[in-house]
Amino acid sequence: MSHETPFDIRLAPDASYVEVWSDAPPAFEPRDWKKALRAGIRDAVQHIRCSRDQMLDAYYCFRGRDNADTENVLFYNIGASNFRTAASSAIRFTRVFAHPPLTPGKRRRPVYLRYDIAPLEAPSRVWELQTEPLARWQRVLLVLPSRSWGPSSGTQAGLYWLSMKRARPQLGESPCHGRFALDLTLHGPSAVNLTSVVKALVDGVVASFQAHRGPVADDALSKLKHQLGSSAPDDDTLRAWLRDPELAVLGARDNLAMPRGPALWNPRDLDCVLCRLRFEPEHDGQWFLSGVLNAVVRARVP
Repeated sequence: MSHETPFDIRLAPDASYVEVWSDAPPAFEPRDWKKALRAGIRDAVQHIRCSRDQMLDAYYCFRGRDNADTENVLFYNIGASNFRTAASSAIRFTRVFAHPPLTPGKRRRPVYLRYDIAPLEAPSRVWELQTEPLARWQRVLLVLPSRSWGPSSGTQAGLYWLSMKRARPQLGESPCHGRFALDLTLHGPSAVNLTSVVKALVDGVVASFQAHRGPVADDALSKLKHQLGSSAPDDDTLRAWLRDPELAVLGARDNLAMPRGPALWNPRDLDCVLCRLRFEPEHDGQWFLSGVLNAVVRARVP
C-alpha cells in the first residue's frame, strides 16, 4: 500500500528559488511527516545565495487567516542557520491570503511557501501601502546585553521594545486598526544572519507601538525586567511605558505583556503582512535601528 507524501518541494535548477506545497505549514516542533517537510525545506534553501544587492524574498500563502506569524512559518520554524548564505544583506517576508498555485503534479494543497532571490529595492508584488507612514525613526541606538555582541538569536524582544520606547519615534496623524507593513534597517559593525533576529525584532518593534490595556501584572513585569537585565528602568517607568497610549498607533491590547506562560509578548504581529529587514555597515562599533511603519491599503492579488 503506497502513501502519498503530503508535501512537494521544488528547487530551481539554478537555485534561484524554492517552492513548497504542503497540507500544513512547517511547525516549530514537527511530528510525523512534518519532520520530513522541515528537513526537505532545510536542504533546499541552503542552496540559495544572495549577493549584497539582493534580498531573500519569502512568501507564505494560505487562503484563510490562521494564528501563525509569517516570520515563524518561513524562517524560525525552519531554523535560521539554514539561511546563512541568503540572509546577510536583506530579507523580506510577505503573507499572501490567496489560493496557492497548483503543485507540479497539478494538485491543490492549502499551503504554499516560496523563497526567491530579488533585487534589494524590488517593490512588493502583493501589498499596496498607505503613503503617509504611521511612524518613522532614524538610527535608534539599540539597547543590547553587550556592546561587542550585536543582535543575535538570543537577543530578547524586550530590548528592542525598550530601545524604541526611549527613542520616541516620529508619528503620523492616524492610528491603524488593520494590516500593516514594516521596513527596517539594522546598522552595525558586522553582518548578521537576519533570519536569526527578525522574530524578536518584529515582536519588540510592534509591541512598542501598542499599549497594554489594564493593569500590568506583577508576573508580567518580572518577566520584562528579566529580559531587560541591567538596562531595566524602575518599575513605575516600565508600567507607564507599557500602558502609554501616545505611541500606540497600532492600538491597545489585553495582555500585551502576558503574566502566564513562558512567553512575555503578545503583540498584534499577525497583522504584519509585509516586512523587509536590511543590514547596513556602521563603523563606530554600535548598533542602530531605522524603520518605517505603514498601514496597508489593499492587496494586489485576489
